[in-house]
Amino acid sequence: FEPPVGGTRFGGAPDLEAEISWPEHDGRPLEFLAQVALGDVEGLDVDGVLPDRGLLSFFVDASFTDARSSDYLANSRVLHCADVSVLVRAEVPAGVAPHPVCTVDFYALLQLARYADKVHAPPPEGHQLLGYRDRVSQKSPPLASRLLFQCITDPTTGTHWGEAVHLDYWMDREMLSKREFDRAVTRYGD
Repeated sequence: FEPPVGGTRFGGAPDLEAEISWPEHDGRPLEFLAQVALGDVEGLDVDGVLPDRGLLSFFVDASFTDARSSDYLANSRVLHCADVSVLVRAEVPAGVAPHPVCTVDFYALLQLARYADKVHAPPPEGHQLLGYRDRVSQKSPPLASRLLFQCITDPTTGTHWGEAVHLDYWMDREMLSKREFDRAVTRYGD
C-alpha cells in the first residue's frame, strides 16, 4: 500500500522537506527506520516532551556488520519537520534497500522503573516512543538522558541489530526541551 505523506509508519521511503537531502554519514546514505506524526501521539506524551505537531524521522547507519566496531549503529540522525504540509516523499538513493512499509498503532503502557533491582516488572519488548528501556544495559546513557525511541530486532519491520536486540535513540533532557533532535545519540544492546 502507499502510505500517506506525513503519516506514521515504519519503512519505505521517508517524507522529507524538499530542500532536505537524505541523511548520510561519510557519503553513505543512512537507513530510514520510521517516522512518527506527532499528532498521532497527542495525549500519550503525558510529560509533554515532544512538539505537539510535525514529524520525527529516524535514520541509522547499519552498514557495519561488526558489532565490535565503534561505528556500529553509532551514526544516526533524527529529523523534525514542524510543518507536514511541506513534506514530499523522498527518492530512495541507489544501493539502499528500504525496509518494508508497516503501519503503526500507538497505545499507552504503564512501566515500573527499576530502583536498585528492587522493583522488577518487565514490559513486553517492542518498539516504543519515550518511556523506559525494556532492559537494563551496561551501555546505559547518563542519567541526564531520556529514551526517545526504541527500535527492536523485528522481522515484520525488517530491522535486525545482530546479536543486540535493541537500538535506542537517547537525548539529553535539556537538548530535548530545546527540540534539538539532531543531537540524539544511538546505543544498542540487550
